[in-house]
Amino acid sequence: MLDSLDIARPYIQRSNALADSLDHKYGKVYSEAITGNLFEKLNQYDEALVHLESATEMFYELQLRREWVLYTIKVADNYLQKVGINKSHQKLDQATEGVIELESPSLLRVIYKSRADAFDAQRNVPLAYYYFKRHIQIRDSILDEERLKFLAEIEKKSDLEEKDKVIYQLEEETASDRKLIILLGLAIMMLMLGVFVFWVQQRNRTLKDV
Repeated sequence: MLDSLDIARPYIQRSNALADSLDHKYGKVYSEAITGNLFEKLNQYDEALVHLESATEMFYELQLRREWVLYTIKVADNYLQKVGINKSHQKLDQATEGVIELESPSLLRVIYKSRADAFDAQRNVPLAYYYFKRHIQIRDSILDEERLKFLAEIEKKSDLEEKDKVIYQLEEETASDRKLIILLGLAIMMLMLGVFVFWVQQRNRTLKDV
């Protein structure tokens, strides 16, 4: 769809037909959703709404909550294009309730952006500014959280590398200690062997004298 809507269309229609013939529920809902996306990109909002509304109902029935919220927002955006601002707000209210259940800041950010667009279309500048600001705040907080996670991963990696160095040093020291113990053992054995040889020689001399 990114390269050519005309090339995408027959594949979308084929996926729809295949999902119907197999009575594949997940195939049906995703095919319906993609069909809605296609008409939206073609700016055919009436057709888009038919398929997107159908997709949201099926997402809800299949208990795919995240997808239901995302496509409810899409429905709201398409109503906005048709100047159905009140209907757009109603859909965004539904999506907001779904986000509260999911506890998903990233989805809430999308809702705030759609709210800002809806109020902007109504020429309600204060509310448009308010929701756009909320959208920015959540976006920045998500980015900050991602940065913190990234830094934590780097720190963790650094700690692991440091631990690896310490372990390597300990292993080197252990190996060195083992070598020293072996050398000391060999030295003691040589000393004992020398003492034994000396004792044997002395004994032989004594026996010879006797």
